[in-house]
Amino acid sequence: MASRIRSRLTTHRGTFTGPRSSEVHIPSILNCHCAALRVPYTGNAAGHNSTTDLSGLKVGPYPQRLWHSKGIGAMAGCVLAALFGMLSVVWYVLGGGVDEGQVEKETSEKIEKKERRKEEAKGIVIYTV
Repeated sequence: MASRIRSRLTTHRGTFTGPRSSEVHIPSILNCHCAALRVPYTGNAAGHNSTTDLSGLKVGPYPQRLWHSKGIGAMAGCVLAALFGMLSVVWYVLGGGVDEGQVEKETSEKIEKKERRKEEAKGIVIYTV
């Protein structure tokens, strides 16, 4: 048995040598299904008895034949979200930035208000029981 497993897993020139075709058993029902669908059940995916000839093999991408309302809505939503995102970036870049003088003025006004509140609070005594 060990020699049989070894013969299945040995490689020759970097290629896998699998089990012999006489050892592989394919259920006959699969052949019947393929025959009923007129799909060749011998050969490769294209139905040829060659490992390199894939002519006639149908491959995708398959064209979309019809747009449904959900697909149209999803596409419109994605496009609108992308447009709003790009417009917000442009608005941020081109929008009038705040200069340092304006920031300094707002900060000094906030500090002055805070100091006025502190001065007003000095005269108030809070009694707790």
